[in-house]
Amino acid sequence: MPTRPFDTRRLPAETLKARLIAARPDLSLVEQEILSDGPHLERNTDNWVRSWVDRDHVVTHRSGRVTATRAITDSGLLIWMVQLQGNRFAFHADREGVDDAFRQASEARRARKAIAARWDEYRALRRRIFLGDRKLRITVDDARRAGLCELGIQGFLHRFGLGGRADFPGRLLAVLSYLDRQVGYAVYAGHTRQQAEEAETSVGREASDAA
Repeated sequence: MPTRPFDTRRLPAETLKARLIAARPDLSLVEQEILSDGPHLERNTDNWVRSWVDRDHVVTHRSGRVTATRAITDSGLLIWMVQLQGNRFAFHADREGVDDAFRQASEARRARKAIAARWDEYRALRRRIFLGDRKLRITVDDARRAGLCELGIQGFLHRFGLGGRADFPGRLLAVLSYLDRQVGYAVYAGHTRQQAEEAETSVGREASDAA
């Protein structure tokens, strides 16, 4: 998947709040006007995504353990903040329908959980990277496979002046993983991808030698 251009627009807060309230179902124009400001609209900048959140527009998953709260980014993109009960941060789902948002967040959560379970291996990998024993090029697709949200990926890259690039030195991202643990997820995903590519190349070479 190609890198999505990062939308750097910052629309006026009044415009964003009005659009966010208009996303609520079955509100009259008068009700939208009344609700277009107030404590129910909160500023949120978690995980490198700048947004406004409508705390009164919440959908609960049938499991009862996950909620999706309507939000809008500074560029005007309507999203769902999907949060598992007990988790500190929500996943920024960019799907339009709430059911699709729940699915997107669930798939991403599984990917992150699989890597989190091998975090000791990542620490050892990071040490190898610093020692020069393991050289990696980490791609934006690695970050996506690691279960990181697209908006967070692009927001992070833009914040560190890395936007528009498709791959990055493993050593650089290993350093940045001390700042944001989730960067390490992308590094680990890139490592496993490169391992698979190296194994495939080795098998191909052995088959060629045997021919």
